[in-house]
Amino acid sequence: MVTPNQQRLVGLKVENFKRLRTVDIEFTENTVIISGRNEQGKSSVLDAILWALGGGAAAKKMPNPIHNGETKATVEVVLDDFIITRTAAVDRKASTLTVTSRDGVEKYSSPQKLLDGLIGKLSFDPLEFSRMKDTEQRAVLLDCVELGIDLNANEAEREVAYKERTFVNREVKSLEAQYKAIEAPAEVPAQVDVGALMQELTASQKAHTDAAEAVRTVSSLEAQLADLQDRLAAAREKSLEALSARDAHRDPDDIQEQITGSTEANKAGELIRQKESLGAQFKAKAAEAKALDKKIEDLDKAKADALAKAEMPIEGLGIDETGVTYQGQPLSQASGAGLTKVSTAMAVSLNPGLRLAYIREGSLLDTENLQIIRDIADAMDFMILVEVVDESGEIGIVIEDGMVAGDPEW
Repeated sequence: MVTPNQQRLVGLKVENFKRLRTVDIEFTENTVIISGRNEQGKSSVLDAILWALGGGAAAKKMPNPIHNGETKATVEVVLDDFIITRTAAVDRKASTLTVTSRDGVEKYSSPQKLLDGLIGKLSFDPLEFSRMKDTEQRAVLLDCVELGIDLNANEAEREVAYKERTFVNREVKSLEAQYKAIEAPAEVPAQVDVGALMQELTASQKAHTDAAEAVRTVSSLEAQLADLQDRLAAAREKSLEALSARDAHRDPDDIQEQITGSTEANKAGELIRQKESLGAQFKAKAAEAKALDKKIEDLDKAKADALAKAEMPIEGLGIDETGVTYQGQPLSQASGAGLTKVSTAMAVSLNPGLRLAYIREGSLLDTENLQIIRDIADAMDFMILVEVVDESGEIGIVIEDGMVAGDPEW
């Protein structure tokens, strides 16, 4: 059901536009076939509507709208509530546009602004959409649904988080492997002051050396006892002192053994400290990876929630990172009928104001797909103009030599 804010195409009058000479068409059906042989003016019928409604953008695509040999082209498009008239003349650079109410009472001062607010994606061709690349279809669908979030920004942020998580997980695995590779004792042995023990060892060794020397001196002096009584007494005294000093120290072998043991203990302590440090790093990186997991989950949920709330043109339609999906599968893998349903529903969604779309290469549609288009157009009360190459002269509105075949002037 068309609402007051929506408009349907009711009629079209054309004079000397492109290949058309004189055309006067009243539209009553939702699906209208424009047929005829090649180069007779079929495409010009669709172009005339686009040129009249589209303004500067449409004019740039049709720089020479006037029929060959004529000086003026006029297109009049009749909608439910408006009459749009655009005229081009050889002596004017730009076309002129007027928009009046259909009863002729009101003439609008900003006609193109009014039309811009009315028309949607009038240039959207459902059949062309079905042949687009996945990424192009995705861009078109995103343009016609309100998600509430910037899906491209969401996916870009997710990609950054995903790559960061991949890097962090590599570090997690590396740290975990290093951590597990260290075979450290369960407890840290008491630390030993190796420097002090080395000093003690030096002193002990010296004491023992001195004692040995003193004993040798005593032996020598005893051999010379007769001549060296005085020296012997002194040597004995010194020997006693040296022995006393020696006894004040531990055995050097005992000290050396303790030094060897202390080195192993210190090494074990260092291993434990290394393992504790790596364990802390591992836990920190694991926590960072977990946080990135949560971020990616949140981004995926935000995207899923937005897509779930979005009003898609047709049930079963969705969007993923690479393109458009239909019933959970890539749209490119859908059947011909599925593609036609989606594409036609897209045309309806993209043109909520002016309920009109067109298909340029309608000759490519088989009977089944053309019927699908008819059914959707009827169900949505939407008009679709289908251009078809046909030589029988029996299908739809036939354009012959720039006119409607059968017209009194033809």
